[in-house]
Amino acid sequence: MTGQIYPSEFLMLLKSVNAKRPKTVIDHILKHGQITTEELKNIYGYNHPPRAIRDVREQGIPMITKSSLKKLQKYRKR
Repeated sequence: MTGQIYPSEFLMLLKSVNAKRPKTVIDHILKHGQITTEELKNIYGYNHPPRAIRDVREQGIPMITKSSLKKLQKYRKR
């Protein structure tokens, strides 16, 4: 758990997401604070991790993207 406190309206928006792929991303981020493309591939088996993040954004949920030199993307809630 990240220890961050989110506004109740934002948490309601997160809980309203029912689609499997974006819900998986949201649940992981709420539990661990972020998710990487590597985790999306290795843990959840997503062959195109950016698509999973786009699914979250399409639900109206803002995401922060951080890139590293390893071509590893990290995503977290704003």
